[in-house]
Amino acid sequence: MILSWQGPTNCHGFANLQLHACSLILCWEISLRYWWIPAFDPRRPLTDEWNPTRSDTPSRTSTIVAGLIDNAGRTPVRSRPSLPWSSIEPEGGWTAQDLDRLPPGAPPRVELLDGMLVVRSPQSLHHSEMVGHLFRSLDAQAPAALTVVRRMTVRVGPRSRPEADVLVVRTDSTTNPDPTMFQPADVRLVVEVVSPDTLARDRGIKPALYARSGIPYFWRVEQDMGDPTVHVHRLDPATRTYVPTGVHRAAVKLDVPFTVVVNVAALAH
Repeated sequence: MILSWQGPTNCHGFANLQLHACSLILCWEISLRYWWIPAFDPRRPLTDEWNPTRSDTPSRTSTIVAGLIDNAGRTPVRSRPSLPWSSIEPEGGWTAQDLDRLPPGAPPRVELLDGMLVVRSPQSLHHSEMVGHLFRSLDAQAPAALTVVRRMTVRVGPRSRPEADVLVVRTDSTTNPDPTMFQPADVRLVVEVVSPDTLARDRGIKPALYARSGIPYFWRVEQDMGDPTVHVHRLDPATRTYVPTGVHRAAVKLDVPFTVVVNVAALAH
């Protein structure tokens, strides 16, 4: 780049020249860095459009972390040099089994939604207390044939393995001394406690995955004008979608998947 100056030689003119030169250099640097970043569609399957083995081509995951999406379920998460694990993507993309063998340095809580790795944010104290209350209430009333667990994943498909806040599963599916996931046929109820950063996932993406896999009951716990509310759904086997059956603000009193009473108002404390 060659700059020439044919204007006044006073200090004001020289300052303008410096300003224009800095602007041109900044634009040139931004263009070099970002002109090659393609449009990103988090629903699009990962491909080998960028070859990380070529020295002249930056790895796709050096800019977009191996398909990672943020907690709203839609926005690409940019990588940093401190995340070397993110540049290692299995051939053909991530699968449900890959969650058990993530590279060293991967975040401790990761779920897989339609082939996209999602890093789970740390829970707030209120969220943790609500999950704990639901777990204790369900666990105290569950029959021997059913077991209540927390923060476990379900393999709902070859490229989907969401993590639920609370699960009610068949007791005979817990004989493995160190399970890392459950199959949909093992699960009777999924409970998700919504937080601001999981709203899109807990209302849309995850219930759809649970329903398509045949899990019969789904609860979603939200704050309604500051008060906890439990939205109860059951599976329509014909459409493999959830049908709302009730909204509970004071207490949940149900006969399915077992006879249970949950004090919803206590979730606020």
